Amino acid sequence: MKKPNLAYCTFVLAISITFGMSCKQCSPTNGENTPTPGTWEFLGLKGKFVRDLVLAGDDLYACAGQGGLIRLALANNDTNWQYLGFEDSGLPGVTSVYVDSSIFVGIAQHEDPGLSLFRSDDFGATWVPSDSGIRDIRYPARAQVFALAGSPEASNALYAGLSSSIYKSSDSGLYWQLVHEGIQDIRSIRINPSDGNDIWAAGESGRETSLILHSNDGGLNWEEVYPYRFLLPYDITAYDVAVDPWHGGGVYTGTSHRIAKSTDNGQSWQEILEFGALKLAIDPGNPNELWATTVSLHRTLDAGLNWEALLTLQDIGLPVEQTVFHALAVDWEKRVLYLSIVRLYSNHGWGVYKLYF
Repeated sequence: MKKPNLAYCTFVLAISITFGMSCKQCSPTNGENTPTPGTWEFLGLKGKFVRDLVLAGDDLYACAGQGGLIRLALANNDTNWQYLGFEDSGLPGVTSVYVDSSIFVGIAQHEDPGLSLFRSDDFGATWVPSDSGIRDIRYPARAQVFALAGSPEASNALYAGLSSSIYKSSDSGLYWQLVHEGIQDIRSIRINPSDGNDIWAAGESGRETSLILHSNDGGLNWEEVYPYRFLLPYDITAYDVAVDPWHGGGVYTGTSHRIAKSTDNGQSWQEILEFGALKLAIDPGNPNELWATTVSLHRTLDAGLNWEALLTLQDIGLPVEQTVFHALAVDWEKRVLYLSIVRLYSNHGWGVYKLYF
């Protein structure tokens, strides 16, 4: 079977997998007013290209590109999304958000010059620029922020991935310092939940190959670790990484052709699924459980030895051609997963969905 390339190929779902649960639109319950695992709900935002989803307490944030930054209060049990701003901010628009005591939103603009990073200290009511010190070498007139991450151990430490570099702030975004440059695009930055100095970044190298960077000292030094030459066909883009917080050196990556696993901090890699993946999520309480968005929603319960497709586009009644599961956010305690579905090569999406598992 030809392996899909998430960056360039048309996706055709041509897999036959035994499902671990039956996925149905949400209505059945288990007798305790809790939907049965495997049921799903549509949460809205049809037409929006939702690039990322972030859970922060009882709030779900959607980075909707030109549609701006949008928030859903999950405790209200409704689908009334609140727009927080940045609509029509140019392509690709709002790409990333990070939430702690403040809200940080990253914007990438290919067309018009402008600010790229904003902060709100009043729950999104007002916004101020927060990109002092950031300069995109590739696009000097307008920095393009594609990824944001914060350290679980150092509350003031933030990281921003740009189209050509990585920046770090040690004062909650007041000032940013360049910590790595000379790359093409950073698509994701992940920090080990058990070690705030263990930082991973995924993206493109500028050599038409994927790129994964690793720092074990809080971003002071970086090493390129993904051996694209030894996994064929070559990966054009590394979209995401997931760090195993229990087993030192354990990390996964989702790329344009595959999901791969390393147990030695990226010095060697093994392909564990021959489908490309856009987002990964690992259970911090059980690192054997990993979820991935691709042409379907995949899960492994044994660290990648076996995979099952728990939700497909056919389950939801959506067209298969050029359509993929994209953004992914998981509430591990409540066993609820949030995801977006988008149409490739367009600015259109099929909305945000909620899956009980």
